[in-house]
Amino acid sequence: MTTKRQFYIVGTDTDVGKTVVSLLLMQYLYAQGYQPFYCKPYQTGCQNARSEASDARFIYQHIPQLQNQDPNSSTLTCFSTPKAPFFAARDDGQSIDLTTIQEKI
Repeated sequence: MTTKRQFYIVGTDTDVGKTVVSLLLMQYLYAQGYQPFYCKPYQTGCQNARSEASDARFIYQHIPQLQNQDPNSSTLTCFSTPKAPFFAARDDGQSIDLTTIQEKI
């Protein structure tokens, strides 16, 4: 039986390198023969996961195995304001539901 491992890349600000570290980890795991999955449940500062500012789009553009796939599969919701998801959701008239994240992931 194989055990699935999960890695969480977290940080407390924008532009601290979370996406770049995620990209490097994904590239490493692919090079080792694994099939990693990138997931960013809430993306802020963009309209959708295909937007220029989307982290998922950045990841998918730089990993050959993902270049023909839809980055929307890695992002549950995008909020337009580039700030903490709770506040970005509020600004967009939405809310964050942790149960929904758990179910979808």
